[in-house]
Amino acid sequence: MADAARDQVGALRNDLNNQQLADAIAAETHDTLAHSLSLMALNASALQAQSLKLQESTAQLGSNANTDDFIEQIDSIRRRTQDIRKQAAGDKLCMGRVQMARLVERADLPPLP
Repeated sequence: MADAARDQVGALRNDLNNQQLADAIAAETHDTLAHSLSLMALNASALQAQSLKLQESTAQLGSNANTDDFIEQIDSIRRRTQDIRKQAAGDKLCMGRVQMARLVERADLPPLP
């Protein structure tokens, strides 16, 4: 009877150690993911700022077929970077775009341009 109890205690101790290890790995994974998402959002913000500067510079060159195509490409990059930033923010909050939009509506925040 005592051997069975010791075996049970050993099994429970092993299960606890395994669970603690799994929890530590999950926490580290979560932190790494959050950091990666922050870096993605930061890089997207920098890319968006650069695309806006490029668009303004190109607009000063005047209008022709080449600059118009270039401006379209820059605007496409800007839109994609906005999507990346929104996605990164949603992933950090464990929310999709629709949930984030509803949260913003409920918070009476002004919509993003």
